[in-house]
Amino acid sequence: MTIIKTIKQSFKVVGLNPSLALFFILFLLTFNFLLAYILMAKTIIVALLLSFCAFLLLISFFSGWLGLIKNIAKNDYVCEKPFATFLEEIGKNIIPIAIALFVYFFVMLSVILLTGEVNFKIFGNPDAIFQEIMVKAQSPTVFSEYIKNLTYEQKFLIYGWQLTIFFMTSVVNYLFMFYPCALLDKIDTNVFLKPFIALKKTFVFTFKNFAKTLGLYLLTGVFSIVLMFAKQLLSTLKFGGIIFLFLYIYFVIFIVVLIFNYYEKNNCSDGCDSIRENDNCDKISEEA
Repeated sequence: MTIIKTIKQSFKVVGLNPSLALFFILFLLTFNFLLAYILMAKTIIVALLLSFCAFLLLISFFSGWLGLIKNIAKNDYVCEKPFATFLEEIGKNIIPIAIALFVYFFVMLSVILLTGEVNFKIFGNPDAIFQEIMVKAQSPTVFSEYIKNLTYEQKFLIYGWQLTIFFMTSVVNYLFMFYPCALLDKIDTNVFLKPFIALKKTFVFTFKNFAKTLGLYLLTGVFSIVLMFAKQLLSTLKFGGIIFLFLYIYFVIFIVVLIFNYYEKNNCSDGCDSIRENDNCDKISEEA
């Protein structure tokens, strides 16, 4: 399936499955509520307990929500029993999702640290100038004047660090873009090994379809830029903040559905003709 058809199908899926937005909004509200209490915790023990609860909430949500999206994307479903499917997917995916999160953050942190070591040797130590920037940034006028008066060497240091970190983290995100999709595939192996086999499948799929997957990744970047412009335009309106919040939620859901849709329609490792796996969902007709 072409990217254009996948985009159209993804818009259709998001529109016909409002439960995706409902689960996402409930998660955001609950997670932010927990974060607020973690920051206000008076003892380390309470903070650790609340942090553990927040982590359980995080992996439970991703297990159920991504599993629901996987079921919807696999055969173009309209899910009539999303709550039952959500709970079912939590039970199936919570351990692989937890391990996969640790794998992703370990790789990302390692890449950032290694990039930092290389940047120290190429660009130098940025600590002093970044501390100055944080102080100057408190006043837009002072900050603007400060940036104008930076020397070539200082600009080289700042932009060098920013661009290399941005580039390397973007590469990691690109390589892991289809990781949740592969992770939720049927893989006959130990549940603790599944995340690592899924990672291999992710890399194979990404590089096998390198041009198209890179195009899809860059397209999500273009959508992000459009969203930033929309935020600037809406900031002038009275209820612009609320409108942008709904746009942001829709954008996140659409991007995730788009990635899952593209993977399911172009991944033939389990056979290109998908077989219905969940009776809680009904197939979307092409005319819908």
